[in-house]
Amino acid sequence: MPTIRAWLAPLHVVVVTESGADHIMADRIQRELLGLSVDALTMEEAVTRCTDAVDHSGHLSIGVVNAAKIIAMRRDTRLRDAVGGCGMVLADGQSVVWASRLLGVPLPERVAGIDLFMRCWPRLTAEAIASFFSGRGRTY
Repeated sequence: MPTIRAWLAPLHVVVVTESGADHIMADRIQRELLGLSVDALTMEEAVTRCTDAVDHSGHLSIGVVNAAKIIAMRRDTRLRDAVGGCGMVLADGQSVVWASRLLGVPLPERVAGIDLFMRCWPRLTAEAIASFFSGRGRTY
């Protein structure tokens, strides 16, 4: 993808090739995408990570990124540190998945934060498991 790399170079974005893009941390596979480590998970795998955290009384912070957030993270170091410090970072926007494929570090699918929330919510409420969800409010 020389043309994409050339386009990204003035933005100081380094494109990591597939051979060097995977980081395995225990059972965690991540892709380096536009300066951010994103977990290469399907929805089912993300749900499993959440339920594993619950089953083992663990803590799991989840960050989700879309194109707008990735752009905002370039200017906002607190946002970049907050998302980058999460135990699981997911591609919430389809454009992030498309970009990963164009850049040669493919993510398996979009895992939207609200969809993950809806998949986990029944168990959390049925078992009265303490959880905290924070998201963007309505924008007018």
